[in-house]
Amino acid sequence: MIAHRSFKNPLLAGLLVFLVAAALASVVSVQSEQRRQHAEHERVQALEADHAQRLEENLLQALSATQALAAWVQLNQGDVPNFEALATRMLPLYPGVSAMALEPQGVVQRIAPLDGNAHAIGLDLLNHPARAKEARQARDSGQLTLAGPFDLVQGGLGALGFFPVFLTDAQGQRNFWGFTNVVIRLPQALGPAQFEQLVKQGYHYALWRIDPVTQQRQTIAQSAELPIDAVNFELRVPN
Repeated sequence: MIAHRSFKNPLLAGLLVFLVAAALASVVSVQSEQRRQHAEHERVQALEADHAQRLEENLLQALSATQALAAWVQLNQGDVPNFEALATRMLPLYPGVSAMALEPQGVVQRIAPLDGNAHAIGLDLLNHPARAKEARQARDSGQLTLAGPFDLVQGGLGALGFFPVFLTDAQGQRNFWGFTNVVIRLPQALGPAQFEQLVKQGYHYALWRIDPVTQQRQTIAQSAELPIDAVNFELRVPN
């Protein structure tokens, strides 16, 4: 025989059943909300990754122009007599790039188009307060490097792609020649990422980086309203 205790007070028994039922309903409700939030979090992550990938691909395509220019510099041993004509033909092939430049020893000597960019001629990137850190990083690492955003001397906001070029002399020594460089205008270059579609779907966004000089957060672009419960995604750019 199994002994059990019965409640003589039906009101107390009913109250106990109600409290147990209410507790179970609360647990089920909390678990359901957690599942909903988890599913929404994953959906936003996938959406964010899609837009970020578009931006990464567009940036890499734009920056690849520096490597094409570098090949011409190396082929001509540092002399590119038809640079302006070459750059004029190349620019339409690299959406997001507004200008291309040759910078022997880090100094801007030639830039195309010249119209609107003439103020950059003579700029010493290796000794410029806002450019030197990333220019030297590109030179010392030997790698393509994305720098910025910062205020351009020719006006507006932009980023720069540095590609360090090395030439081999008669003794087989590799010597630093300078940089091939592209200017990426912002926010125009962000168009392919279609961030405005996020806003139309009810989301907000902020694109930012840590400035290597000040170590402060620098906003590149953002929606009118900032995200509150944010999902973060790290974009990988050259160097």
